[in-house]
Amino acid sequence: MPYKDSPEQAYEKALLKQALKENPGDVETSVRKFVKQTEITDPKKLALAEMAYALARVLDYDAGNSSAGLSKELREILESLSEGNNDLNDLFKGPM
Repeated sequence: MPYKDSPEQAYEKALLKQALKENPGDVETSVRKFVKQTEITDPKKLALAEMAYALARVLDYDAGNSSAGLSKELREILESLSEGNNDLNDLFKGPM
Protein backbone atom coordinates (compact mmCIF):
# COMPACT_ATOMS: atom_id res chain seq x y z
CA MET A 1 0.00 0.00 0.00
CA PRO A 2 1.57 3.31 -1.04
CA TYR A 3 2.25 5.92 1.60
CA LYS A 4 -0.27 8.77 1.62
CA ASP A 5 0.28 12.18 3.14
CA SER A 6 -1.99 13.29 5.92
CA PRO A 7 -4.31 16.17 4.99
CA GLU A 8 -2.03 18.53 6.93
CA GLN A 9 1.08 17.33 5.05
CA ALA A 10 -0.71 17.58 1.71
CA TYR A 11 -1.77 21.14 2.55
CA GLU A 12 1.78 22.12 3.57
CA LYS A 13 3.15 20.67 0.32
CA ALA A 14 0.56 22.58 -1.69
CA LEU A 15 1.48 25.82 0.09
CA LEU A 16 5.19 25.23 -0.54
CA LYS A 17 4.57 24.46 -4.20
CA GLN A 18 2.57 27.67 -4.61
CA ALA A 19 5.23 29.72 -2.80
CA LEU A 20 7.94 28.36 -5.10
CA LYS A 21 5.91 29.32 -8.17
CA GLU A 22 5.33 32.83 -6.87
CA ASN A 23 8.91 33.39 -5.69
CA PRO A 24 11.37 31.79 -8.11
CA GLY A 25 14.99 31.75 -7.01
CA ASP A 26 17.98 33.15 -8.87
CA VAL A 27 18.67 30.02 -10.92
CA GLU A 28 15.07 29.61 -12.02
CA THR A 29 14.80 33.30 -12.87
CA SER A 30 17.91 33.06 -15.04
CA VAL A 31 16.68 29.90 -16.76
CA ARG A 32 13.30 31.48 -17.50
CA LYS A 33 15.03 34.55 -18.95
CA PHE A 34 17.25 32.33 -21.11
CA VAL A 35 14.31 30.24 -22.36
CA LYS A 36 12.35 33.39 -23.18
CA GLN A 37 15.29 34.63 -25.30
CA THR A 38 15.32 31.39 -27.30
CA GLU A 39 11.73 31.96 -28.52
CA ILE A 40 10.93 28.23 -28.44
CA THR A 41 7.97 26.97 -30.48
CA ASP A 42 8.84 23.27 -30.85
CA PRO A 43 6.72 21.17 -28.42
CA LYS A 44 9.68 18.92 -27.60
CA LYS A 45 11.81 21.91 -26.66
CA LEU A 46 8.93 23.36 -24.62
CA ALA A 47 8.88 20.12 -22.62
CA LEU A 48 12.65 20.42 -22.11
CA ALA A 49 12.14 24.00 -20.94
CA GLU A 50 9.70 22.78 -18.29
CA MET A 51 12.29 20.24 -17.16
CA ALA A 52 14.86 23.03 -16.95
CA TYR A 53 12.50 25.08 -14.76
CA ALA A 54 11.99 22.12 -12.43
CA LEU A 55 15.73 21.45 -12.15
CA ALA A 56 16.44 25.12 -11.54
CA ARG A 57 13.81 25.20 -8.79
CA VAL A 58 15.46 22.24 -7.06
CA LEU A 59 18.88 23.90 -7.35
CA ASP A 60 17.48 27.11 -5.87
CA TYR A 61 15.93 25.34 -2.90
CA ASP A 62 18.43 22.84 -1.49
CA ALA A 63 19.57 20.22 -3.97
CA GLY A 64 21.99 18.95 -1.33
CA ASN A 65 24.45 16.32 -2.57
CA SER A 66 22.72 16.27 -5.96
CA SER A 67 23.79 19.80 -6.93
CA ALA A 68 26.65 18.79 -9.23
CA GLY A 69 24.60 16.23 -11.15
CA LEU A 70 21.57 18.50 -11.44
CA SER A 71 23.74 21.40 -12.61
CA LYS A 72 25.26 19.23 -15.32
CA GLU A 73 21.83 18.06 -16.45
CA LEU A 74 20.52 21.63 -16.48
CA ARG A 75 23.51 22.77 -18.59
CA GLU A 76 22.88 19.98 -21.09
CA ILE A 77 19.21 20.88 -21.36
CA LEU A 78 20.00 24.55 -21.89
CA GLU A 79 22.56 23.65 -24.54
CA SER A 80 20.00 21.53 -26.39
CA LEU A 81 17.48 24.37 -26.19
CA SER A 82 19.96 26.79 -27.73
CA GLU A 83 20.88 24.51 -30.67
CA GLY A 84 20.45 26.31 -33.95
CA ASN A 85 20.72 29.75 -32.36
CA ASN A 86 24.32 30.94 -32.70
CA ASP A 87 23.84 34.01 -30.50
CA LEU A 88 22.72 31.85 -27.59
CA ASN A 89 25.36 29.19 -28.24
CA ASP A 90 27.99 31.87 -27.55
CA LEU A 91 26.70 32.03 -23.96
CA PHE A 92 28.06 28.54 -23.36
CA LYS A 93 31.58 29.21 -24.62
CA GLY A 94 34.28 30.00 -22.14
CA PRO A 95 35.01 28.75 -18.64
CA MET A 96 32.24 27.14 -16.63
